[in-house]
Amino acid sequence: MATTCLSDLITFINGEDNKVAIFDGTNTTRKRRDHIAAEVKEKVNCKYELIWIESICNDENIITENIQKVKLGGLDYQQKNNEEAELDFRTRIKFY
Repeated sequence: MATTCLSDLITFINGEDNKVAIFDGTNTTRKRRDHIAAEVKEKVNCKYELIWIESICNDENIITENIQKVKLGGLDYQQKNNEEAELDFRTRIKFY
């Protein structure tokens, strides 16, 4: 899915009069960021500035609310019960 979205972004930014594109996703590993940067460098046909914006939240209340309102009903967790989904997402937070 991320590859398809990146391809769409490149097509968009190469379009006439398109100046800004945002690729929103979990691309926090060095390998993923390197891949995105290489694709943009190779395929974007205009002068550009590639920036990374990182958001860090350590507020347990906000994290819990986000998990309950957004993550538990998401596509990533359709095959998991709520406890498994929450544990998995909290593990992902620690990893990234």
